[in-house]
Amino acid sequence: MTKKPIVYIAIRSPPCRAVLMTAAAIGLELDVQDIFRNLDKITNLNLCRTVPILDDNGVIVNDSHVIDTYLVEKYAADDSLYPKDPQKRREVDTLLYFDACHLFPRARLIVEPIFNHGAVEFEEFHIKHMQETYKLSENILGGSSYLCGEQLTIADLHAATSITSGMLYAPLHDETHPRIRAWLNRLSQLPYFDKINKEGLDVLIANIKQKIEENAKSKAQ
Repeated sequence: MTKKPIVYIAIRSPPCRAVLMTAAAIGLELDVQDIFRNLDKITNLNLCRTVPILDDNGVIVNDSHVIDTYLVEKYAADDSLYPKDPQKRREVDTLLYFDACHLFPRARLIVEPIFNHGAVEFEEFHIKHMQETYKLSENILGGSSYLCGEQLTIADLHAATSITSGMLYAPLHDETHPRIRAWLNRLSQLPYFDKINKEGLDVLIANIKQKIEENAKSKAQ
């Protein structure tokens, strides 16, 4: 008997939120397991011990971008989120790589010193580094409704989770990035976007606040 695909996540993670939103967009029900505090559970599924991880009845898929292309190709009613047309697919792939190589890593770098290196404040360099990606994203949007034109794709969902996470500590200035603000407002109209993304952002904020307090106490000892 085929079971619901299992996805192992940490809800504070932008890539995990992107996977949850992709599943919601295609109407796919997942068995969601938040294993943030039990990463040892996934060592046999991903030696890097990173989430998300998809277990689709024994088919293991790692990396959020790969997971989302897999889910759309296998379960979506159409290919609008990840087009089969070679030229359109290349456009989406390019923006997925943009998120994987620029947006998400820079958002992560802001909080990495807090979580893993005992820092008690954010480094200005990392904040400015994230804000540079806003400029790039503003240019990519141009006059379009979405990153790849007038059609929502999985590239939008990934970029949005990374940017909204970065925005927590690297402010987005509406006067210089009106296209991003309009794009985020457009995404917020999706029935699943705010619910899934806000839950993750709230957890991320709480985790960072707690970690800063712990690091400060440690330094004072």
